[in-house]
Amino acid sequence: MHSHLHGEIIQRLIKEFQFVEQGEYLRKGICPYCKKRELFTSIEKPYVLRCGRENKCGSEVIVKAHYDDLFSHWSERYLPTTKQPHAAAEAYLREGRGLDMALIAGCYTQESYHQKGLGTGRCVFPCPAAHTGSA
Repeated sequence: MHSHLHGEIIQRLIKEFQFVEQGEYLRKGICPYCKKRELFTSIEKPYVLRCGRENKCGSEVIVKAHYDDLFSHWSERYLPTTKQPHAAAEAYLREGRGLDMALIAGCYTQESYHQKGLGTGRCVFPCPAAHTGSA
């Protein structure tokens, strides 16, 4: 997870759920379902919040769904620059899909798609032409 997005997620989690940092975890957060201070998650990978009352509550909060504003509108949040012309595509692939950008650098382009008055950004991975000859 990119450090800017990661920092924003941690900041929101602490504020909303009143987490306490303990070592590598956020602990003692208030569970939105049972209202007990049993919610926890990893600081390094805060993807899922879990209630520690597994037998009585056991609820989970998926961070990507809970903070969907952080994981959408990539083209608005990450504007292209001369240094990073594919900024939105890179952010989406890195943050939204968890891909290692070093492994796929240069394998995609950032393009736009428009139909019926609506438009969106997209990542395009060109595929080599299929072989049509007989064996």
